[in-house]
Amino acid sequence: MNGCPIAIGRTAPETAFWLETLDGVLLLAVMDPTGRLIFANQGFRDMSGLVASSLGTIDHRYLRARLRNRKILRHLYRTLNAGRIWRGEIRYRTALGDRWLDAAIIPVRDESGGIANIAGCAFEVTERRKVQRDLLKSATIDPLTGLLTRQAFHAELADLLETAAATDSHAAVIVLDVDHFKNINDSYGHDAGDELLRVVAQRVRQTVRATDIVGRLGGDELAIAFSPIPSEARLHAVLNNLKVAIRQPLEMKIGRNIVTASIGAACFPRDGQGPDELLTQADLALYAAKRAGRDRSEVFAPHLLEATRRRSQLQHEARSSLALGEFYFDFQPIVGLRSRQVEGVEALLRWRHPHHGILSPGEFSDVFQDYRISASIRELVFEAIADQAARWKAEDVPFGRIAINTSGADFAAPGFTQRLVAILDSRGIGPDSVAIEVTEAMFLGAHADVVRQEVDLLSLGGFQVAYDDFGRGFASINHLKALRIHQVKIDQSLIWQVAGDEAARTTVNTLIHLAHSLGLIVTAEGVETRDQRELLDLMGCDQIQGYLVAHPLPADKVPELCFSMATAAKSLSESRPTRSGFAARQRRGGPAA
Repeated sequence: MNGCPIAIGRTAPETAFWLETLDGVLLLAVMDPTGRLIFANQGFRDMSGLVASSLGTIDHRYLRARLRNRKILRHLYRTLNAGRIWRGEIRYRTALGDRWLDAAIIPVRDESGGIANIAGCAFEVTERRKVQRDLLKSATIDPLTGLLTRQAFHAELADLLETAAATDSHAAVIVLDVDHFKNINDSYGHDAGDELLRVVAQRVRQTVRATDIVGRLGGDELAIAFSPIPSEARLHAVLNNLKVAIRQPLEMKIGRNIVTASIGAACFPRDGQGPDELLTQADLALYAAKRAGRDRSEVFAPHLLEATRRRSQLQHEARSSLALGEFYFDFQPIVGLRSRQVEGVEALLRWRHPHHGILSPGEFSDVFQDYRISASIRELVFEAIADQAARWKAEDVPFGRIAINTSGADFAAPGFTQRLVAILDSRGIGPDSVAIEVTEAMFLGAHADVVRQEVDLLSLGGFQVAYDDFGRGFASINHLKALRIHQVKIDQSLIWQVAGDEAARTTVNTLIHLAHSLGLIVTAEGVETRDQRELLDLMGCDQIQGYLVAHPLPADKVPELCFSMATAAKSLSESRPTRSGFAARQRRGGPAA
């Protein structure tokens, strides 16, 4: 509405008489300059539960307590104090529920220009708002899941938070997404992904209360908002119920599946005041749940925000360091137990950080979360390793192969093998100079199918593929049978215990014989003592790597070690028998395809 025609300059009694004639058309009220209610027509009294005799005993605090939106109230006061008319829609609490009013609040001036009283007039527009909301909801329902769209969820969340603020209640916002959802889409097609999303959405909707707000923010990310929450324990119970419900076996057209979700939550008013802030905090908690291993939930805490700032700062610094050439490699030799020579060197990426000194990848793993930085580092690795292999080849250094560590992010898109081959070819280097190390986590992550495809291409292309950290996970044996790999590297956590723990010795011995039965080369990582080396030699281990052999070396120190070990081995070659099994495996370059 555009206000109501109250004549400036009327006295309070005249104004009240004039307003009374409009009773039934508008909701009308007048306060004196002190905020005391001096007039209210029948419509306003009925809506507010007032009687005529209460006029003069009620002040602005009574009315203020019934306004839902405190931000509107602050704006209203500022406007009236400036002597201007305030216009807008007000959500007003009554005994019969909330009402929406299209109102004008007018400072009525006296003959001297001062404010004689403050008049309010309004139409009730509750039904109109309801119709608008129903139309909005019907136009903003996600057609796939039947949940609210992102925009509709945001609007509903804003209303929920307004109500929570007015009633001093707590609220919570939860965001979740399906773990490894992209794998379903990539492996079985978008129809299967859509089917999965519909089922997950249905399970979420059935797990929460009918009054809770549930929406699809985009892709496989869903959100829930609810109020009140009586305690943090209740919030954790809700999170646990969601995990359990989603984790139930799922019958799909592609077969029986078990899906899991990562979940993040944020609380109002503790973690934020508005919808955007709370969704951001819940997203940070979701990210923490993913980093912790997925299939779990996290509630926002201030340290997550600080961790995000640190991650962002580290990524910014990494971009600068890439341009300044502050990333480089050390190389750790891998020595054959029979040949006593260097049979390979593992390339270890290092960052010469301007403030924190030398960092290893584990100390800047957050950098790889940025796809562009990760791609730039991968290119740096390819270029640097190709250049280094070419130099050592030119110097006839007997380095064997340079092993490159990889992560799931390196295989985010197809083309890993093609790009590596192109760079090696440009330096005149063949695949027999390079080994690629993969880990179990890469075959369980978001890019697992692409990793498998690229491992096949690498193996068929003549590259040696090594399965790193063998023995640490649960699915390693299955992967040995299914993947085209040539070598396993037993995790150092087992090797460190092999000399003093019978169970560790039995485990390592079993792993070595298992790998040999599949025609694989076995390398022990983290060898630090002579006892460990001697036991591994007796077990038939093929290679060792660790501080007993050498610490990681700068590139210019590697040739000296390679040449010295080759010279020493040559003098012992006639007195040292060759292990035929290992030699046979070396000749055929790993298992049959």
